[in-house]
Amino acid sequence: MIRNLSAAAAVGLSGLAQVTTSCASVFILKLPMKKRWLETQRCIALLRDSLGDAWTVRAKQLYHDREEVTVAVLPTRPGG
Repeated sequence: MIRNLSAAAAVGLSGLAQVTTSCASVFILKLPMKKRWLETQRCIALLRDSLGDAWTVRAKQLYHDREEVTVAVLPTRPGG
């Protein structure tokens, strides 16, 4: 079991690295009980840094009473 959420995000990158630019990925990122916002920022930054400019990473908390955010990784549109 991976206890560190940043480590879990890094493990997930190995699968995303093999995706072509025509695909997208949506997943749920479970948050820890403490320092949720800090850990969310860290994971999103890790994804953005690792994937580069070819991908757009967006996250949103869809339910205010849950300790999770939904993350979408989408190909960046050509030209901007």
